[in-house]
Amino acid sequence: MFAQLHPLIVHLPIGCILMASICTWFFRDQRKVISFTWFLASCSAAFACLTGYLRSTAQDGYDPDLVQLHQYLNISITVICVGIWWFSRRSLAGNTLAVIGLLPSLMVAIGTYSGASLTHGTDFLTKDIRVAEGNDESSFMPAMDLPTTTIQAADNEAITKARQAGLSVMPVGVESHWLSVSSINYEGFSDQDMALLAPLAEQIVWLRLTDSKITDQGLVVLSKMKNLTRLYLDNTNVHGSGLTALTGLEHLTLLSLSGTKIDLEGFRNLPVLPVLKKVFLFKTPICGTSIADITTKYAPAILDTGGYKLPILEGDTSELKAKKSY
Repeated sequence: MFAQLHPLIVHLPIGCILMASICTWFFRDQRKVISFTWFLASCSAAFACLTGYLRSTAQDGYDPDLVQLHQYLNISITVICVGIWWFSRRSLAGNTLAVIGLLPSLMVAIGTYSGASLTHGTDFLTKDIRVAEGNDESSFMPAMDLPTTTIQAADNEAITKARQAGLSVMPVGVESHWLSVSSINYEGFSDQDMALLAPLAEQIVWLRLTDSKITDQGLVVLSKMKNLTRLYLDNTNVHGSGLTALTGLEHLTLLSLSGTKIDLEGFRNLPVLPVLKKVFLFKTPICGTSIADITTKYAPAILDTGGYKLPILEGDTSELKAKKSY
């Protein structure tokens, strides 16, 4: 229970430390005020460290080196806060104490950054957040379309190696072993890099390879991802022959092939999957062709080729006019 409170508790010492630093600077001659604020900062920081330690031991999937750095940094902040509180009651005062009181605030900025890096990735300040065109699955996909099977945690070394290569590897929920993997910030991700995903195949449920250099040959690794529920191959060099690797993916509910070179012949390599709900086919050679036969084959899955048009209703007051040519 305490471990789950860490994201909430961690904001309390940040405010207390900033308040203590401000009080120490502006009320440097009022020893009781300074001592009291640093006492609050010390207690809240210690509690945050405790809940953070419990969380790190209860949940896998984080970069162990970054976790260790975050722990050491925030323990140091706590020790410094306790030291300032102790000496502010006795010897330190005035300008010296005011200057020293700024140190924990500066360290808090670094500690906050390291904590955000754990949960959002080390590039969370600069990464380009992109959403594949037309792929808004929120209207028909459950928020957590996860298999009900129980699995072991992924190998930390494999996760670290994938992250160091440039992949985003994140747990999909609190105390969950399921992983979400994206190559959106790994420019140049190709077939050879798919080997990074093999050790994590059992744990991966969401895989986004949008805009990567993956081809049909690289899709072979997908056959090991038996728990995969969402797969994004938008704007890749996939033509369709590699879709046979999806055979046996009984949990796959969403497949996005928008912007690929897949035509009807290549698409027919896709096996009929038991729980597949939607396939995105925007901007592919399939668009504009008759797909009645494959629609029946893959029903009840929806094959979405785009090209939406709003019907003109009887009560519409708008009038369509031809564009003048000059």
